[in-house]
Formats: sequence, C-alpha cells, structure tokens
Amino acid sequence: MRGPAADGRPVLTDGPIADESGREIRAAAFDNPIPELPPASG
Repeated sequence: MRGPAADGRPVLTDGPIADESGREIRAAAFDNPIPELPPASG
C-alpha cells in the first residue's frame, strides 16, 4: 500500500506506521532500502 508522505511523496506503508512527520517510514527506508523508493536525501 502507498500513502502520501509529509513531503507529499508516495511512500510504502508496509512497515511501522509513520507519524505526521513521516519519520518512522523515512528511518525504515534507511534501514531497509526499497528499489522502488530511493532514500530521501537530507
């Protein structure tokens, strides 16, 4: 499933639910990089 992130980018919500800031999803992306979703630079 995909959901709008805080940045407005489509993110995968297969893992833990992200807070309003979307930190959880971002942190998960760094630990488990997904080919479809490149890690956010920042």
